[in-house]
Amino acid sequence: MNAFLGGFLLIEFCGVVGVITGHYCGNRIALGIGLIVIVYGILQTIGHFLGVYVIPENRVAKAARIADLLDLSGNERILDVGTGRGLHAIEFAKRLTTGKVVAIDIWHEHLRSTLKHYDFTSHTLGHSLQRTLENAEIEQVAHKVSFRNMDANDLQFDENFFDVAICGYILQHLHAGGRRRGDEQKLCCMKKIYKILKPEGRVVIFEAVHKGFTNFLAFTPFVYLFSRWLTEDYWRQILQNAGFKIEYTEVSQGNVVLVGRKQKGHRGIPNFGRLLSWDVLLVPSI
Repeated sequence: MNAFLGGFLLIEFCGVVGVITGHYCGNRIALGIGLIVIVYGILQTIGHFLGVYVIPENRVAKAARIADLLDLSGNERILDVGTGRGLHAIEFAKRLTTGKVVAIDIWHEHLRSTLKHYDFTSHTLGHSLQRTLENAEIEQVAHKVSFRNMDANDLQFDENFFDVAICGYILQHLHAGGRRRGDEQKLCCMKKIYKILKPEGRVVIFEAVHKGFTNFLAFTPFVYLFSRWLTEDYWRQILQNAGFKIEYTEVSQGNVVLVGRKQKGHRGIPNFGRLLSWDVLLVPSI
C-alpha cells in the first residue's frame, strides 16, 4: 500500500505546484492543468479502493465463493500461479482435508529482474514470501500450502499432476519485452498449465476486463484507452486456444472469472485468427 500512497502523494504534489504556479504567475493554463491533476489523483484513489476492494465484491469473498462453486472433494492437488499474498491459495486450502496447494510466485527482486516477459510497470504492493507465509499461518492453513519461487512460464511439474490450477490476476502481466498487448506469453502459460493438469482437470482465472465505471477510475486514462482489447471474449479465447472447454463465466465491474476444463485427447490446437494480436503466432511449442 505504501507504493500506491507514494504515487498518490506525488500526483497531488505536482497538481498543487501547478495550481500555485498558475495562480501567482497568472497562467490559466498551468492553473487548469494543476486542478485537473489534483482531481485526477483523487479519482484514482477512490477508483482504486472502490474498484479493487469494495465494489461489487472484495477479492477474498470472491475467491471463497468460487472455491465453493468448484465443489471440491477435499483431496485435490491445487496449483496457484502468481499467488502474491496467497489470497487464492489460502481460500482454496480451507476447502481441503488431505489435499495440498502449491503456490508459486517470484518474490525475489533479483529473480524477477531476469524475466523478459514480466510487466515491470506493475507494483507488488509489498508482496513478500514472509508476509504470505504469515497470512497462511493466520488463516491456519500453513500445513496445507507450500510456497515456491517459480516462473509462471517455467512450471517445473510433471504432466497430469494437478486437479485444479488458479491464475489470479497474473496473466495480464505476462507479455513479451514490456509490451502489454501480446498474447504469446499468456497462451504459453495456459498451454503449460493444460499439460500439468490431470484429465478433466480445471483451471480458474481471475482477470481484469476494461468495463465499468470503477474500472475506469482504477486504471490510468492511457492504460484504459489503449487496453480496450482486455475483454471477456479475449480471455475466453486464450483458454480455448490452449485446449480448455469453458464451463463457467461471470463478469462484474471490470472483473471476469472463467472456469475451464481440460478435455481428454484435446491438444489445444490454437485458432489464431480469432485472437486480437499477431503476436500469438510466435508461441513456442511446449
